[in-house]
Amino acid sequence: MNDIVVRTKLARYLLLREQAAQLKKDMEDVKEEMKPYLDKARENAAGSKVLDLDTPLNSGGKEYSAVQYTKKTSRTLNEERALEYLTSDAAFEAALDTTPRVDQDGLWDLYVNDMIPQEVFDTFFDEKISWAFTPITD
Repeated sequence: MNDIVVRTKLARYLLLREQAAQLKKDMEDVKEEMKPYLDKARENAAGSKVLDLDTPLNSGGKEYSAVQYTKKTSRTLNEERALEYLTSDAAFEAALDTTPRVDQDGLWDLYVNDMIPQEVFDTFFDEKISWAFTPITD
């Protein structure tokens, strides 16, 4: 094995890795600098923020007419709140397993059969909202 060749390739790899990390940091910094503008942008039906450009921007052979701050919501069941509600009435036993833990299929069945109102059902879930930066092409 030729140590010089391996060391040269490794050195190039490490340099590229450092450059990629710096580029990623620079991209994150620019996105942070754009946030105040995106926070004031129009909101679309999905709750994302869209900032339309007065003049499209050409880059990399693509034309960008807007930038979007995409809203992403994920829901996770808060078992403690759901159990508190479900153990208050024997009619909800179908949503409980024996540990006691919430059987999500049983919980869903109670909800779709109108045994748990929407506003109560929604309280069983914790929401986490995250945002993704999305340039928009025409």
